[in-house]
Amino acid sequence: MKTCFVVSPIGQDGSEIRKQADDLFDLIIQPALEVFDFNIVRSDKIFNTTAITDDVVNYVQNSDLCIIDLTSHNPNVFYECGRRHETAKPYIHIKQKTEQIPFDIAGIRTIDYDLSDGRKIKESIDTLRKFVNELELSGYSSKSSSSSLNSIAATLSRIERKLDLMGTLQPAAKDDSATKLSGDPYRVFYGAYTGGNYPLAVQALKRFMQINHDVNLHLDMASYLVAAYEPSSVSIARQILEQNFDNLKTSTLSIALDSLYRFYAAALTINDEYPYLRNYVEKALQRQNPDKEKAALLNVCANLEYEMKNDLKALEYQKQALELDPSEPAYIYNMATLYERLQMDDELNKSWNMLIVVSKNRLLKRETINAKYLDYAKNYFTKKNMNNQLNEIEEILIQQQQMSPAPTS
Repeated sequence: MKTCFVVSPIGQDGSEIRKQADDLFDLIIQPALEVFDFNIVRSDKIFNTTAITDDVVNYVQNSDLCIIDLTSHNPNVFYECGRRHETAKPYIHIKQKTEQIPFDIAGIRTIDYDLSDGRKIKESIDTLRKFVNELELSGYSSKSSSSSLNSIAATLSRIERKLDLMGTLQPAAKDDSATKLSGDPYRVFYGAYTGGNYPLAVQALKRFMQINHDVNLHLDMASYLVAAYEPSSVSIARQILEQNFDNLKTSTLSIALDSLYRFYAAALTINDEYPYLRNYVEKALQRQNPDKEKAALLNVCANLEYEMKNDLKALEYQKQALELDPSEPAYIYNMATLYERLQMDDELNKSWNMLIVVSKNRLLKRETINAKYLDYAKNYFTKKNMNNQLNEIEEILIQQQQMSPAPTS
């Protein structure tokens, strides 16, 4: 018998979270899968004598199928989601119909479910059953995830850093990194940053700021750490931003503001920080900026409005960004995400086809292509059975691989 492991928020007995988890399990997942001969397991329904965490990891990594409920952005769910992605084994994302999901995984095919009445429940069962039937026909091939291993690893890395930020892991040990700091602080910073020792990198940055007066370089270094979800770097970035705004380059500002936006979105504090970020983006937009720099700022505006659920406003900013910099794949991806959420399928189709054209042009210029965005396009074209586009994407990925330098021994 095949095993399906259900990853979902569970909550305490009697809580509203537990009630929804039980309703989803009993009213949608079990009826949808009953025709496929599955043993359906959820973490609170494991009765082995081994440690529960060991069992959960085993089910996440080895089950024939995982159904992952992204509702409420539960940190443990995102962690287990990342572990499943890492295996490249079949999974199905689901979420409550009224929920949004982060940009990081918004391009991955996700089923909406609705527990509001019997008819909606029946529709949810039928939709989930269709997805499982696709996997049945493919023999539960690992390729069903249609994600490159590079993008899977990147997703897992982001999720684990966000978990650390959200306080779900063990508290960090007392920081004694200041006593370890010796030598050139600039070199120490990059060594610590690339090695993942972010507290040491923070100490090196503070020391570097005392002996070097390039505020743009300071903010760039702080932005690296903010993007790595290092909490203690946020106050440094904000201090540099507030005290040196007029002396900061627009390109440096846009990177810093984007990093801060992503940090606050991950920390679930974006509603509180939205006015602060919008204020600085708007001040930067008042400058006479080159097109690419203005586009980067408009992209931050679009991301902020997306998080605030102002989809039409976000779409308008994203269109402006893409008009100014039509060769940036990230803007095309963001546009596609918005079209999908707004159910504008014709425009969504055009966006993913645009990504193919842009990727081909980047190949001609021998520029690197981010395979993550092409993975999202593959998900869409697979769903639509558009084989010509799928073949084009495969050719692009093969050509890029051939362009990559051979590893040195």
